[in-house]
Amino acid sequence: MILGMFRVMLVAWCFLLVPGCGQETTRKDAGGQGQATSLPQRETERGIELMKSREYAAAIECFRALMEKHPGTGVATVAIYNIACAYALSGEREKSLQWLQKSVA
Repeated sequence: MILGMFRVMLVAWCFLLVPGCGQETTRKDAGGQGQATSLPQRETERGIELMKSREYAAAIECFRALMEKHPGTGVATVAIYNIACAYALSGEREKSLQWLQKSVA
């Protein structure tokens, strides 16, 4: 029961973590002006898009690459968390929990 609730919460956070997805996008601010996104943000969005497409293995590889490019940073922490999300969405609970523990360590 608790693991089921945990999975639902984890999945919900996965999709709320990075709103909007796109490859090379320009975001519009409140005034309608374009605003370039950073490379790590675009890579994160690509991984989120892969998860939404249920391409979990590809998403995990995307996030692993991002984690390796930015070790010890907030970018890496988010990538680790997203790996946990991808494993949760693919039904691999144990791997999801392992990666989730890494994201808060």
